[in-house]
Amino acid sequence: MILVDSNIWRQTGNPGGDPTVQQWLSDNDANLALSAVVLGEMHFGMKLMPEGKRRTDIAHWLEQLSRSFEGSIVSFDQDCAVAFGELAAHEKRAGRNPSTIDLQIAAQAITHRMSIATRNVKDFAHSGVTLINPWEA
Repeated sequence: MILVDSNIWRQTGNPGGDPTVQQWLSDNDANLALSAVVLGEMHFGMKLMPEGKRRTDIAHWLEQLSRSFEGSIVSFDQDCAVAFGELAAHEKRAGRNPSTIDLQIAAQAITHRMSIATRNVKDFAHSGVTLINPWEA
């Protein structure tokens, strides 16, 4: 299974999304997973937007995306929390400071033995997780 980062999902909710990434998503549809952390990150971004058509369109798209994974959204549970703590400590000792959200996504992937699809491979480079960049796939 492949845990998909927000920068990939946004290609599906954007009429001007990258066709290469959209094709990659279509080709891998049966193996894709939606993270509760990624869903929260996208809701946060949408809520920061000014009221208007674009925000409303994104809100509807997020509802649709959530419904399509209903019952199978990857949660951030106790095992993920432990993996997060271990990974965050490892990164801190190594002098790196990745974002909390990226560490949480990596912890989910580690816990559930998933790959991560992202454009920002550098954000996950030291996690030990197999990374996929659909722009280069």
